[in-house]
Amino acid sequence: MYNEAALIALLKAENQKAFEELYSRFAPTLLAKLMRIITDQQQAEDLLQDSFVNIWLNFHQYEPTKGRLFTWMWRIVRNNASTHLKLAGSSHERLEDFHLDELSSGTPTYNWVGIDIWIQSTLSPHQCQLIQLLYFQGYTHQEASDELGWPLGTVKTRAQQALKRLRSSERAVEIRHG
Repeated sequence: MYNEAALIALLKAENQKAFEELYSRFAPTLLAKLMRIITDQQQAEDLLQDSFVNIWLNFHQYEPTKGRLFTWMWRIVRNNASTHLKLAGSSHERLEDFHLDELSSGTPTYNWVGIDIWIQSTLSPHQCQLIQLLYFQGYTHQEASDELGWPLGTVKTRAQQALKRLRSSERAVEIRHG
């Protein structure tokens, strides 16, 4: 049975076997998410390897009270991907096939720039900021609450309202163009 607290304790003690378990447990899911951003399999695998080196070297910075282990690791992977794309000068090209699964299921692929414009034109500035934190930067609700200085209940309510508004907007577009 998986015990995240025990795994974290072993990782903090720099246990090599714990790192191998961390990799085998989380690498497939992280790679699948990364492939939404970096569509080249080899580049994505290389970035994931680099990310796991960063995770290993910086694990002492992980604070379980501030968020889930997977969220912390995803932030590192996503930041490495973002840096890679900026250096390659093709961030928008590489993000064209990004699927916004968190907002709706079974929807068509969106253009990254189009998503940003759509969100900004549909939501209030506070809702945009919240959606950016939760769905594009990988924050948990608690982390977003801490970052924004809003009560946790407010974050959850506003996130639900924002998603409902985006879904309604998306349906309206489908009806007009469908």
